[in-house]
Amino acid sequence: MIRIPDSKEEAMKEAATHRSEATVFSDRSGHEGAIGAAAVLYRGSIEKKAMRKFMGSEDRHMVFEAELLRMSMAAELIKNKRQIRTLTLGVDSQAML
Repeated sequence: MIRIPDSKEEAMKEAATHRSEATVFSDRSGHEGAIGAAAVLYRGSIEKKAMRKFMGSEDRHMVFEAELLRMSMAAELIKNKRQIRTLTLGVDSQAML
């Protein structure tokens, strides 16, 4: 099920009250001429694993490439977690969904 909250505040409230066994938040960045991506796996409120990747300068990479990379990293974090039955995936890009 895809759920898109109406505001940042509503998204934060939902993230704090969700009932999934695990959550993966991912983000990408284009900042000060550099491009990167990150994904973090939580079980409850405990961070279990994180992945980060600096891709390089925006002269050689686009933010959309980082969007694709972050979703791939999120999938990598959960692919061998057979004990997870429910998962919330937090992303801030409707284009990626």
